Amino acid sequence: MQKPESSKGRNENPRRLEKNPLALPSIQRSSSPRNSDSHRNNTKSPRVSPSRRNHSSESTNLPDLRNSRSSSKISAFLKAENGRSSDKSCGILKAYAVNSHRGRHHNEDRVNLMINLQRPNSISEDEWPPSSFFGLFDGHNGKTCAEFLKKNLYDYIANSPAFPYRIKDALLNGFIQADKDFLATAKENGDFSGSCAIVIMLVGDKCFVANTGNSRAFISLMGGKVLSWISSEHKPGDTVEYARIIQAGGSVYNNFIINEKGENVNLGPHLVSPGKLKISRSFGDLDAKDQQFGGIPNVIIVDPDIKTFKIKPEQDFIFLGTGCLFEIFTARELSDIIFKNVQKLKGEGVGIAILAAIDDIFAEAFKRGCYDNITIIIIGLKGLKNYNQEVAN
Repeated sequence: MQKPESSKGRNENPRRLEKNPLALPSIQRSSSPRNSDSHRNNTKSPRVSPSRRNHSSESTNLPDLRNSRSSSKISAFLKAENGRSSDKSCGILKAYAVNSHRGRHHNEDRVNLMINLQRPNSISEDEWPPSSFFGLFDGHNGKTCAEFLKKNLYDYIANSPAFPYRIKDALLNGFIQADKDFLATAKENGDFSGSCAIVIMLVGDKCFVANTGNSRAFISLMGGKVLSWISSEHKPGDTVEYARIIQAGGSVYNNFIINEKGENVNLGPHLVSPGKLKISRSFGDLDAKDQQFGGIPNVIIVDPDIKTFKIKPEQDFIFLGTGCLFEIFTARELSDIIFKNVQKLKGEGVGIAILAAIDDIFAEAFKRGCYDNITIIIIGLKGLKNYNQEVAN
């Protein structure tokens, strides 16, 4: 796929979008946390703001979406789903929108949104605040793995002994156990599908981010003046990932051609062997992980990077997208499209505006030659709601 000249794409430093005055905590990278006792620490996470409300869970699952009021006109070729949006508040969550399109191929992406999570039995009603779960699963080599994660990953996290007092540990344990169980089933069925995953959990005023693979998330602050990545990419060309892959017995390579001078010219991204994957961490991918199918254990791993920070009033929205999206857009371009739609649809509410922004992003992606599956979730926070009210007045 040709990268358009108008997009900076990967030339953007993924950890230096703009200087962040809130000094968000650095991403906690775990190269082999399953071999460490650190995640069994019994220390409780910082307490979250309590609520006395009686909670029930509202779940939204792609691809069965309706209620789209998009302002953009997308070519029928895009095969976009009918997106969903909401302006219903749940604690720090003020609005959300989600949509997906399959490009030229069938859609292997899946999403699970759970708004107003049920209170765990192990915690009192006074301790459990309004909470939500957003999971985006970018499938490859089939949809089976992404479908499994959509249906089950939250349960693995919530059923961890660490949940809800040590949510970072619960995320780590849930990712690892979900992958183990999926691989066991995949081995029985000869299924070689895999999936990246990025998960956002809002618990009270805390945001927890866990990601495996190259799906990404960034946060906007102060009306889009500051953007900050809140996830990391797992690619074999990364120095840390490269060293881990080689140490585990794998290899990293590029496809190449020989030019008229007899020189090797690299084509495309770095790939991992075994697996021939352009990502270094994922769920599934039995053929890369299981020796019976030519895999090497611990070359492709599922261990997520995990980050947590406090949500503040000046934060506008959290943007989640599948990896291909960030090959043709910078975070700044995506943010500008969102704020443009909030201004244009100022009387329609935040949810409708950010859903329209998603459709505009799809349309622009098509113009730039992207025909892959693209799925986007936008989580509206107080800053965006305030911005919407300001432009409406």
